[in-house]
Amino acid sequence: MHQRHHILAATLMLFGTACQGRQDTGQPTVDDICANETRVDEQLLDDPRVTPDGAFIVTLIQAEPDPPEKATNTWGFSITTIQGDPIPDASLQLTPVMPDHGHGTSPKHFAAVYDDASDLYLVDGFSLSMAGFWEVTATVANNTEPGSEQADTAFESAEIVFALCVSG
Repeated sequence: MHQRHHILAATLMLFGTACQGRQDTGQPTVDDICANETRVDEQLLDDPRVTPDGAFIVTLIQAEPDPPEKATNTWGFSITTIQGDPIPDASLQLTPVMPDHGHGTSPKHFAAVYDDASDLYLVDGFSLSMAGFWEVTATVANNTEPGSEQADTAFESAEIVFALCVSG
């Protein structure tokens, strides 16, 4: 009987050591990856970004949750002229992609709806389904009617990329 206790104790010690070894794999956790990720934007909110053609400014004004999470997210954007006048006739679409994984989300694109009360383009209910590095491309298209005030600064479309890391 005494020998059985020694065998059982030795087995439990060996099993405990093996389990402990599996917990510390030496691989960084997702939170470590985000803490060390150098490709993320230093600031997402209230960071005006000029379209490549210099015609408009796109600014992420609100994000729920903030910072973005591995969950359903809602973002609100302003689109203005360089002079700061709101552009209510544009369209905005988000395309979230994990470039390191080679995939995006389903659905692939999320369209914004213009909110007259806030002058914001709201993208509601897009999911960042995994922890890690994401690039969210905002594609802005000008739907301004010819002859309007903004028609002289018209462009077909422009892309602004928001780079972030989602903890998990």
